[in-house]
Amino acid sequence: MENNVKAKRRVIAILSTVIALCVIIGIVLLILHIRNNTDGRSLVGTDTTENYLNQQQSSETEAETEAPKPEFEISEAGVLTAYNGDNETVVIPDNVISIGADAFGASPRVDAITTVRLGKSVEDIDVQA
Repeated sequence: MENNVKAKRRVIAILSTVIALCVIIGIVLLILHIRNNTDGRSLVGTDTTENYLNQQQSSETEAETEAPKPEFEISEAGVLTAYNGDNETVVIPDNVISIGADAFGASPRVDAITTVRLGKSVEDIDVQA
């Protein structure tokens, strides 16, 4: 009888450890997901109304000037957020650390891209890049 109690305690201890590991892995994945989707911007202490108004004003200004888009749009954190070029072979610049989700979706000839050469600093590529 005592052996059964010890065995049950071991099983409970193992299950508790597995659950704790799953929780830790989930938290780490959530942190990585948030980090990748914020491009290094802080989510804490931001005034969303002010940010929204600033974005609206900058969108209106951009629409008025109609400046051509750069070939690569790269965030301050080194994330390639958009490729606007139309080359069949794309050479990612060396200052790009990560390629974000849908980075090639803005290209006018996205279906014509046949080759992507990574720069020296690329460490991370989003699943849907």
